[in-house]
Amino acid sequence: MSHKMMLSTLTAFCTASALFALDEYMPVPTRVMQINMGFERSAITGNYLDSWESDNKENADNPTALPMQGKFGLLDKLEASMAITYLFVDATGSTGLDRPVLALKYGDPVTGGGGFLAIALPVGFEDIMNAGNYASMTFGGMYDKDFPQVKLFSNASYTFNTEDNDKNKIDNLHLFAKPEYPLSIKAMTAKNQYLGVNLAMSYDFYFNHMVNGESEDTGAHLFMVAPGAYYTFNKIVSAEMAFPMSISGQNQPETQSFRLKLFFTLDEGLYNAL
Repeated sequence: MSHKMMLSTLTAFCTASALFALDEYMPVPTRVMQINMGFERSAITGNYLDSWESDNKENADNPTALPMQGKFGLLDKLEASMAITYLFVDATGSTGLDRPVLALKYGDPVTGGGGFLAIALPVGFEDIMNAGNYASMTFGGMYDKDFPQVKLFSNASYTFNTEDNDKNKIDNLHLFAKPEYPLSIKAMTAKNQYLGVNLAMSYDFYFNHMVNGESEDTGAHLFMVAPGAYYTFNKIVSAEMAFPMSISGQNQPETQSFRLKLFFTLDEGLYNAL
């Protein structure tokens, strides 16, 4: 794999921690704490070339990550969070802690509109892909709305990355939409449980590409889909499962993944009693 292709391969995973911090959901209510834990395992089955065709060359390493996040409702409609990801194996076969991500999110459940800002700090294990002098800032807007037959989660964000120790960088524009269809099951409704099936769709455009301090005028695009489901056990515990997969791209990795998230939501009375 060429150096340029390797950098592009890493790029798709570099923004993962920031995107986890900037999930598609509205902020938690005031003085409510939510702890999110996840597991994601990916297989890089090839790399998309300039021609938008995959070379079908599998990566020897299957990236595996354990992301964790804590959220807290600071004010009405305003949430603060911190996320960290432990990489069991990244796309280069290394293991360690990814950069911590601090984020603020504002969202109005009535209108469905909101915005967010996240900063990935330039600290981490030196032998993993995001270590060294490499900070990121992500900001954007979101729109979540409940329609009569479907829920819509959507957002758009821009990520600016600083140069790493090798003077490499690439910026990212991310577009995301996820319609979710609630399933009406009487046995679950009677227990105040919820089950919804969804299909997430995303598009990433990568630009401002630098390799060894020199500009690379190379197009980089990635289209992905992620069928999944969201299940609420009770007012404290929820879970989400998804199967992200790339369907088209240019100078980006071709991937298939399994993702699981657990959400633990505690109001003020509950976490004070712990």
